[in-house]
Amino acid sequence: MKPTPPRTGPPRHIPTNVSDSSFCDICFLRDHLNTYVYIHLKTGLDIWFYPTYVAHDYAVGYIWYNNHWNEIKMNFDDIISFF
Repeated sequence: MKPTPPRTGPPRHIPTNVSDSSFCDICFLRDHLNTYVYIHLKTGLDIWFYPTYVAHDYAVGYIWYNNHWNEIKMNFDDIISFF
């Protein structure tokens, strides 16, 4: 069965204390499957991510963009930090 996006948008509060990690911690994302994670990407985009699957070097889930959830496969190398 294919995972589905959240039924509502992400929290309205944007975290101000985003992690300064230099890599994406796979264990952190595995512990936060099907929850909201705020991430900062190398592209400069700060965005809500809702992970539904975590592999060795990528995660699959949904990002909140243009007021709706969009499915995405994201490489850990593209993530600068998260909260």
